[in-house]
Amino acid sequence: MAANWDPNNNYWSTEEIHDLKFNEDKQTVTFRSGRMGLIGLACYRYCNFPYQTWEMKPEPKNTEGGVLLNITAAVAIIEFLIRDGKVCLNQLQNGATNALQEHVGIFYKPKKLIKILQDGGVDIFPPADVFCYMEGSVVKHRVTEDHLYHCMSVLSTSHNFSWSRWNMLAGRRNLILQMREFAEKKRQPNFNILHVTPYKAILVECTEVSSTFNEEGIEGMGFYPDLYNLAMNHSSKQAIQKIENISFNLSETVCEMLCASRPLCFS
Repeated sequence: MAANWDPNNNYWSTEEIHDLKFNEDKQTVTFRSGRMGLIGLACYRYCNFPYQTWEMKPEPKNTEGGVLLNITAAVAIIEFLIRDGKVCLNQLQNGATNALQEHVGIFYKPKKLIKILQDGGVDIFPPADVFCYMEGSVVKHRVTEDHLYHCMSVLSTSHNFSWSRWNMLAGRRNLILQMREFAEKKRQPNFNILHVTPYKAILVECTEVSSTFNEEGIEGMGFYPDLYNLAMNHSSKQAIQKIENISFNLSETVCEMLCASRPLCFS
């Protein structure tokens, strides 16, 4: 959209902007203005929310052992590759132009890459007050959400996580996602449904195609205060070894990207 600067009230206004048209092929904007002066262009910051899907999994074995985070947003499809203390834009799809393609494959510190994407109009990093300006999202219990991201980051080289259709309707104190142990050179097992609350983490007897959500735990499921303790008691020896040996820099960088994009609030 286009806007005029109102010097009397010191804010941008669209009141005197008329017949705004955007030609996507030519990448041009035309409009009529009823006031002379400073004119600015603006876009809706939250056009990529809510997300359609997201997934996080280890990078394939024949590479350098990083973590892939894929977010299918409302407009763009973004894939990040995280290695140690840096992250790169691995893929960027559905853009109307080739903007930001020059940054694909280049590793940056998380904060620098986030700023590059925001400056380029791909903003999937919501501020704390985003819920005041948009619909279609759920305000999750923030402490539980952040702790779950920390647990997921520690498990990021051993487990595969994905969105669940049950999460959006689960309410503030319930976080629901899919998870499974990542099997190398084998057929991947089916996903389990993970249900996390401020008090516990549990794998439930439910699937994405179940008619209703079932809060009952799977057979043999005990009490675990969080995802980390659950995984340490229900994972193979190979997975536990990966959890214990994960690089601190890798884990913290994965956590920083999860906390910045907040997939459990927007899918």
